[in-house]
Amino acid sequence: MDRFVMDLASEMCSETYFIARTEASLKIIEGMGLKGHIGTDTAWTFPPADKKWVESELKAKAGWDGKKPVIGIACIDPWSYPVRPDLARTVRSAVTRKWENHYEKVYFFAATEREGKYPAYLGGIADAVNKFTEKNDVQVVIVGMDWTDLDACKDLQSRVNGKPYIFSSRFYDGHQMTGVLHALSMLITSRYHARVLSMTGGVPAIAVSLDERLYNIYNECGQLDDYYLKTDETDLGGKLLPLMNKLWKNRKAVSADTLAQVPRYLGQVSDMGKFFRGWVEEKFPGIELAPEPSDWLGYLPDLPDNLKAALKKAD
Repeated sequence: MDRFVMDLASEMCSETYFIARTEASLKIIEGMGLKGHIGTDTAWTFPPADKKWVESELKAKAGWDGKKPVIGIACIDPWSYPVRPDLARTVRSAVTRKWENHYEKVYFFAATEREGKYPAYLGGIADAVNKFTEKNDVQVVIVGMDWTDLDACKDLQSRVNGKPYIFSSRFYDGHQMTGVLHALSMLITSRYHARVLSMTGGVPAIAVSLDERLYNIYNECGQLDDYYLKTDETDLGGKLLPLMNKLWKNRKAVSADTLAQVPRYLGQVSDMGKFFRGWVEEKFPGIELAPEPSDWLGYLPDLPDNLKAALKKAD
């Protein structure tokens, strides 16, 4: 946030209580004079689409043979944002019919590093994936978690051998996207929520990231040193390929370790529910609440079978 946005938020949100996903975010909130504490992402409880639907879609749209392991790439355009309004540029673009770095309406991407770093990022991922698939009989799909990722997905698609199918959130809902993520045997992600939603399926993953949330979650899971890269790494492809080979070799162990991390986050979601109930009870005494749950699971929605199994194993 720039100073104007921070000052505006401080003024407008003085009576708001925040539950932050990271310690760094909480420090920013507190630095603005606002109140809050650490929580986690509620996506940990999000259920996937039916497995049979996922398999059918993979076969019909992606050309999957029903046997090959599927690896996914959740890419972004890391240097597009922020977007800013520019009326003069809008008029000029309309006259010349050249709309470079146009977002929509009068808004344009403002980043200056995009031209050099963006193709290097896509090229590095594509190079590593192409070399990996030359030696491993796998199916590749591309995952667009945010609707704004579609252009980046198409750019990556043109660089990856076989022109892999794109599962974009423009055309699939959250349950379907989660189901696709759960079907993967390996994920390369630049999107935080691709990591979260795939973790509940025990999917081993590598981050190629500039997102502080991805950094934090890999650090919390003890996987930062082994399976985390920055989007602007020098020779990204040369660094990504060894990590893919390493993860592929150890994918069963990493999958088990990944799924074993999930109960801790579910516990944090439960804690948020308990806190929120108490907060409502204190701030709005006239509201009639249901009886308090008998245990911590009562603060969670009904969980998918795989998460119930993960909790049982953790016990």
